[in-house]
Amino acid sequence: MTYALQVRNVSHSFGDREVLRDVSFQAKTGSITALLGPSGEGKTTLLRIIAGFERPRQGVVSVNDRVVSSPDTFVPPQHRGIGIVTQEGALFPHLTVGQNIAFGLADRRSANSRRRVAEVLDMVDLAGTESHHPSELSGGMQQRVALARALAPEPELVLLDEPFSALDASLRESVRDHVVSVLRQAGETVLWVTHDQDEALSTADDVAVLLKGTIDQVGPPLDIYKHPTSLAIATFVGDAVVCDVVVAANETEADSALGILKLVNPIRAGHARAIIRPEQFDVSEVSQDGCHGVVTQSRYFGHDGLISVRMATGEDITVRLHARRLPDVGASVGISVHGPCTAFTA
Repeated sequence: MTYALQVRNVSHSFGDREVLRDVSFQAKTGSITALLGPSGEGKTTLLRIIAGFERPRQGVVSVNDRVVSSPDTFVPPQHRGIGIVTQEGALFPHLTVGQNIAFGLADRRSANSRRRVAEVLDMVDLAGTESHHPSELSGGMQQRVALARALAPEPELVLLDEPFSALDASLRESVRDHVVSVLRQAGETVLWVTHDQDEALSTADDVAVLLKGTIDQVGPPLDIYKHPTSLAIATFVGDAVVCDVVVAANETEADSALGILKLVNPIRAGHARAIIRPEQFDVSEVSQDGCHGVVTQSRYFGHDGLISVRMATGEDITVRLHARRLPDVGASVGISVHGPCTAFTA
């Protein structure tokens, strides 16, 4: 397996404030890797270090096995073979679409340059817009022009810094899907910075979770969601109900206020904390020998819904349902859990 990007032991500070701490991860060639984390955790700083806009305090960055940043080496941004798309696209307003895209090409006025501009505009479904100015395009079209500009020099790596956060929700998904399709068809290696868990899980081949300035876990989206390596990751990536449990001597079951829970991972007997995803709950009529609670909130989304339930023990849980009709607020319901849960030592 080959890696287009390797980040090893990168740390960085602004004054006395440490922003990144011993960050290491790799991005497979031709893959989309999502760098996922809350706002203010250092994602954009790490992206700027990879692009060459910041020099890290320590660590090594390599692109296709070529060291571009280390204590002894620093390759300037324009020589790294990296394309970047920022949140706002950052198009030059006084240049046409064609001139914007050609800006990073070696001979921007040559026939070869014009052919390349036409090629990448066709890739992003904007053929024939070379003479337009950015102000004549919608926000989604401007972001596609920014992508075309990043792809025009045939980069070794493409960096996306929350490129759709400024778009309306209704437009964001369609533009994102189109961009992902373009990137996959082009076979690009992509590092995609986002704080949106749904975006990361639905678009990436691998997800690197950045929390408190360090990478806590890297893996396929399913592994990140189903097998988080820490309670912090479990509660950040997707919704989760956290409950106190007592793990049995067999280390594969735990007693909880919601009954006996099967565990995904064997864990030392004793007190622990388990996470249950909203879709793992089943709702039924109240029975004498089962767990039950009262619906305190109901949210219907069309394709599914969420209800909040106050359990008899006083715990509040969130339940995801695919029912045509959700229980009414104030209704008493029975609650059970299906499927194994992940637990962490308390």
